[in-house]
Formats: sequence, C-alpha cells, structure tokens
Amino acid sequence: MAGSRASCNTTKPQSRKVLQYSLLFLGVMVLIMTSIEPIGQLTHLVFRNTTESIIPILLSQSHISVFHDRKPPTWLTNSTVVRIHVPPLRKVFGWPFLQPQSKVVSLPTDANYSYFQIINPKRFYNICDILEIQIFAKNKRNVMKSHGGDYFFVRIHSPDLQASANPDGGIIDHQNGSYTARFKLRWTGHVQITVTLMHSSEAVSVLRRMRDYLPARQAFDGIFRRGNIAKRVPCHVTPLMFVKSWENTSTEVEFCNFTDPVTRSPWYCTKPKYFPCSSYSHHAGSETCQHQRGNEVLFRLVSISDRSLIGQPVALNSSGRSLIKVGNLTSHLASSSCLSKTLSQCNMGKIRNAESETGLPGYYYNNTWTSLKCRTTEYRDNILGCLRNKTMYFLGDSTIRQWFIFIIEQFEQHKLQSVIKDDMGFRMGKDSWKSQEYNLSMHYHHHGFPNRISLVPTTDVHYVANMIDSLSSHGTNTVYFISTGAHFTITNLDFYRNRLRGIKDAIYRLHEHSPDTPIIIKSANTREPTSTDRSNWYHEELNTVLYEEMSGIPNVVLVDVWNMTTGHSSGWNIHPTNSVIENEISLALSFICPKGRKKEKSKKNAKNRHLKNNS
Repeated sequence: MAGSRASCNTTKPQSRKVLQYSLLFLGVMVLIMTSIEPIGQLTHLVFRNTTESIIPILLSQSHISVFHDRKPPTWLTNSTVVRIHVPPLRKVFGWPFLQPQSKVVSLPTDANYSYFQIINPKRFYNICDILEIQIFAKNKRNVMKSHGGDYFFVRIHSPDLQASANPDGGIIDHQNGSYTARFKLRWTGHVQITVTLMHSSEAVSVLRRMRDYLPARQAFDGIFRRGNIAKRVPCHVTPLMFVKSWENTSTEVEFCNFTDPVTRSPWYCTKPKYFPCSSYSHHAGSETCQHQRGNEVLFRLVSISDRSLIGQPVALNSSGRSLIKVGNLTSHLASSSCLSKTLSQCNMGKIRNAESETGLPGYYYNNTWTSLKCRTTEYRDNILGCLRNKTMYFLGDSTIRQWFIFIIEQFEQHKLQSVIKDDMGFRMGKDSWKSQEYNLSMHYHHHGFPNRISLVPTTDVHYVANMIDSLSSHGTNTVYFISTGAHFTITNLDFYRNRLRGIKDAIYRLHEHSPDTPIIIKSANTREPTSTDRSNWYHEELNTVLYEEMSGIPNVVLVDVWNMTTGHSSGWNIHPTNSVIENEISLALSFICPKGRKKEKSKKNAKNRHLKNNS
C-alpha cells in the first residue's frame, strides 16, 4: 500500500492482538516500541472511533520530513487538557432525532406534479422586455402546497449563444405554494427557461436541523505521534463527537482543547492515553472510515423518511411554452436602452449589504460574464500586465487555489519559478511562486479547521486571520484573495459567523497600518449535490452570512461568484471549469487594475484561446 494516506483498516489478527496486549501491560511498552520500525516505513498504532480502538496507520516519510522544521501554529502550542461531561447523542438530540416543531407534517413538494408557466406570454419579445414566470408547487397527490420554503434554481439560457442569466431580484416566494421570477431580456435569439427543484421545503427543514444540531455527521481524526508510536482519535469543532455515542449513560472524557488563542476558533480531540496534546502530528478529514462514521450518525439519528426527502435536483415541466424568441427592433444591440447604461469603474470600496444588491450581478453572453454592477475589463490577454509588481496571497479553500493555479498557467514555463512547492498538491500546505521578469510573487495556503483533507501535518494548519496578522507585506501592490465556505457546511451559521468576524478583525488590524491594501473576498460557488453535506442550500446560506458580516469594510470588495456558477452552462461544480474561473478572475482584476494595462500576450495564451475557441 502506498504511504500517502492513513489507513482506517485493521491488519492481521495476530498483530492486533499483540498491540492490544501492549496497552494492558505497560511494562512491555518499551520492548514493543523498540521492535517497531521507524515512522514512514511501516505501520504504527492508532486509535479509531471511540477512545480505545487500535488500528495500524501508514505515514509517508515525505509528509513528516517536509514539514518537520516548520514553526508550530499557536493553536497547537497553546493547547490545554480539559475534562468534559459528554452525554450520549441520543440524549443530546432526542429520539427520534430532529422531529419538526409542528406535529403536522405536509407531503413534500413533488417535481413531477409541480410546474411553471409564463405570465402573460407574448408571441414575440423585444430585447429589454420583462419575462415573468410563475412556479406552482404541488405534492404527489397533485394538491397545491399551502406554504412556501421550496428551494429552486431558475435561469434563462441560449446554448448556441453561450448566454445565460438568473432572475432579476431573485425568486419571490409568495408563501402559498407559488413563486415568481422575473428576467430582463438582454440578448436576442431563442431563449430557454429552466426551473429546477433543488429541495422541497420539507427537505430544507431537515437540512436546517441537521446543520444546526448535528455536526458529527462529518467525522475528523487526529493522529498523535510519540516516538515510533502513533494513535488515531476523533476530533471536531465540538466535544459532541464519537465518544461512546450510542451508550445510554453520560461519559466524562478527557480532551485536548486546541482552541486558537487569537481567533477563538474551537477544535477538540479526545486525548489519547500517554500522549501529550503537543504530539498531535497529523489531521485526517476525508477518508473512508470518516465517511462511514459520519453516515452511521445519519443512519442512527435521522429517520429514513427524512433522509429520503433530500434527493437529487429535478427539472419542472412547463404548462405552456418554455422557449421564447427575442428580437431587437433597433439596428444595433448596444443601442437598446437597457444595455447602454453607463456603469462606473470597478473600484475598491465597501461591500454593500446583501439587501441592497439587485440579485443579479451580471449575465453570460458568448461565454463572457457581463457585470451589471461596474465596468469590467477583460483580462484574457492582460492578466500578467495587471499583476506586474504585485505580491499576492491566496488564503482559503481549494476554490481560491483554482485562481492561484489559473494565474500560474498564464506564464510561459521559464518565466515563473517555484519557491516552495507543496508536495500535497491541491491540499493544505504552502505553495509559493515568483517571476523576476514581472517582479511578481504569489503564495497560497489553505484555511484552518475544519477541513475535509485526507492527511495533512498539523504544522501546516493555520487560520486565515492569523496568517493575515503574520504577513508583513502590505500596500497597494499587495493583494489578499480570501475564500471560505466549502468546508463549513458541517457547521452552524453562528460558528461560520464567528470565523468571519475573526477574519474581519484581522483585516481591520491590517488596515490600521496599511489602509490602502486591497482585499478581495470570493463568495462560495455552487457544487455537485452529491450528499446531504454538499447541498447548494448550505452554500447559499453561508453566502448570506458572508454578506452580512463583511459589509461596510473599506478597501474590501466581494466577488460574488454564486450567480456566475448557478447560471453557467457547465453546470454546478465545486471546482468550476476554466472558462468560469477566467471570468471570475477578470472581474476581480477589474477592481485591482480598473483602467487596465498594456496588453502582454504570450504564445501560450494565444494557443490556449485558439484551442478554447475551437473546442
């Protein structure tokens, strides 16, 4: 087996028996430790599930040697041991779990009986006309729902023109089973209407209760290392984790409290016997055993009927036309009044509150995003010119790392040098590149806990706020790109709000001595709805909190990529296609270089564009 992951499986019964006896007879521990090969070469003892299970683990030598000389993060050096009275999960959440407050449960919305129709349809639409549709939600008995709360995605699109848009002002919920969506028609041609039921209101209720009360549906592990011995224990943002979860009696458990002293971000691991908290060496967050344990919580505490509500998205049928034709009474497209509005330049300023947004920051045409907020500049040929003399920090999840990688790929190979290359690829660690020709440096680092990454050294786990505080580079030529969200769907909104407040405080501290340092915050984007924790409803809820917490900060701008990913023809992907990433970066750079720079083309850029145009 390759040594790149921590195994969750048990080995031969004879080996396991010897390991278990080693815990019972501590006097033999020294002999056992000396008989085991060094870490990185063979298997080692770890804990799994509760506090005393033993399984082997494989640790790659590279995962230890690469990071051994890094300074430990403050959350690790300031850890404490606490004893916490942990009740059984049955008692914490009740049984059966997650029952709605109302005893009257309606039949869920059924996409096979629900439908949409155009309000006052026209035979012919002109550009800038308003298209209005109404959605009717019905249950499986073909009865109209008497309340709202269903979660829909609605868009218009023209595949041949690579054009698409979401509703102006969002979807209006009339709280009686009907919904309205309005579109201003901004291009000519045949326009298709698509309405998708993402979740019924009943499914949303289950998702909300799971989010607020059941973080243990996602399991994490900590690997503690002492000499040649390693042990695996459960870890989480809360002590309510996998500690004798199904017992009927409460348990007093000893924890390592890794709450960060600056950001107050909580993180707990059950403390393994004979191991100090400082021996926490690796974090594991996306392995088969963790998925199994998380699913076990769902299966035990969430009823089958509730789980069945959270299905896959289904498109609704139309009771009439779903395709319209849009023309232009004027001779030129740009002469239409709704398209000729002059927008101001995209300048760094304050993020407005979500309520003041139009609900439609832009639309796609010819696969190019047109912003309706400010005048953008296309940087397809000009990315490097804009970023000359810049120092850039990309802090957050793998979606902001996509920006980082995309920009790197714009350079010809000999013009960019890797300074620190993270051997864990897209995962956690630090990644740095520089270009002497452009006097440019770029740095990426993932955010701290929680994160669903298979195996990373704890010395590489840093919180965004602490990284901002520790970095000395600032000024107009230093740019911070920040993105959080994808790994926070397992937490409640208060937890995410507190994390954002820590980042906001760090931004204020940065601006106290360097008020002109620009900060670009990227919102969460859509993703594949593959499981209960990967619902787009969770992501949109996190974006709402992001707007609320980050509004009013000077020299900070939010790049709202939600509409850029919900409406794009490539579908919903946690890691969008390069065409989406290119549009996102172009919008972000319009704030950094609003007037543009002299174009600096490379042969590689020209080749890539040619291939894209002919694909």
